Amino acid sequence: MIRTRVQPEIDLLWSTATDLKLYDKGEAFFEDLLSAIHSAQKEIILQVYIIREDEVGLPIAKALAEAAKRGVLVQLLVDAIGSSELSTEFLSKLRDSGCRVYIYQPLNLWKLKSKRLWSRNHRKLALIDQDFAFVGGMNFERRQLQKNFPEAYFDHSVRVKGPVVSRIESRSRSFIDRHLKVWRIFSRLKWPRRASHRDEGHYRQAKRQRVAYVERDNFRYRNLMERALIKALRKSRESVIISAPYFFPGINIYRHFRDACDRGVVIDLIVQGKTEFKLFKLASASLYPLLQKAGVRLHEFNTHLLHSKAAVFDQSLSTVGSCNLDPLSFLVNLEANLWVDDQEFTQKLRQSLEAAIEMDCRPIEIGFWERLPFFKRWLSLIGYYFLRSFVGIFYPKYSR
Repeated sequence: MIRTRVQPEIDLLWSTATDLKLYDKGEAFFEDLLSAIHSAQKEIILQVYIIREDEVGLPIAKALAEAAKRGVLVQLLVDAIGSSELSTEFLSKLRDSGCRVYIYQPLNLWKLKSKRLWSRNHRKLALIDQDFAFVGGMNFERRQLQKNFPEAYFDHSVRVKGPVVSRIESRSRSFIDRHLKVWRIFSRLKWPRRASHRDEGHYRQAKRQRVAYVERDNFRYRNLMERALIKALRKSRESVIISAPYFFPGINIYRHFRDACDRGVVIDLIVQGKTEFKLFKLASASLYPLLQKAGVRLHEFNTHLLHSKAAVFDQSLSTVGSCNLDPLSFLVNLEANLWVDDQEFTQKLRQSLEAAIEMDCRPIEIGFWERLPFFKRWLSLIGYYFLRSFVGIFYPKYSR
């Protein structure tokens, strides 16, 4: 008798929030982020994949420098590849003002054969005085502003307040402590005293919303992000909407898409129409016939650029963050998502995604792939097998 492998049930570390604010436009997001930085009194922790010296990045850098000069502990961690265009002058000004600036995974030719070289800090996270946290997909660059249409991104982020911020603060400190321990020893910098957690009584009179901060790292939480998605798909009973700019899932996730459709769940998947990585788009397109055969409805976002990593499951469960549905996000990158079990918030996110489907997407019709010119189908299959083989070299389980 053949035994089927059952995905183990997981329980997220649920906490509570007293205030949640959803952003789908960069202007409102950066206005609130700058206001929070200006009002900070003790500590600011920022982790971001991309920050540029433009109309978005420069005001944020100026605000961070001013905060450091008035005695706020400012820690900024950027990715070596995502923020590779930053000038030495830009970084020096921040450090001279008192900011602690860290570069994650600088390029090193000696690490070309190492899995760690491919690990990037893809999180977009800001923590202000343990009062507010901003979690989502927005980088600090001009393409996040809607006024720069059609180069603007469609994206989401969340501002959260409440007891869950303590966990975000704890995990952020743990990450910096683990990855930058050697740097601190040689620089002789002492780790600042941990901020005291808010008393639960501080939030006693406020409305509670059930939330969970979920991250992916290369230590303790290697598989938590993928397992959370799989559990949400398994528990869905009515409808699912997923926005996935980079879509190249493993066979395990595809099976759960198929199983959900077999149960009668309506799944809408929003994918990129315009992209900087043509090979990746062609490789993803080779998966569309399988998804459509399973019952997934595909929508191509083509009015401007899709960058939102968000999903809603039925009426009350949703997630917003930095995690794509691809091997880099599930296997090597550092990611951060906020999961929310709240009907009001989930309906706001659902309305935003449904508006994008109606206004900015075109449906991908069944049989479109077969109607593509021969050379495009050929390139699509080559891209698929190239990416699948490349992933299989380092992570054979994912490639099956």
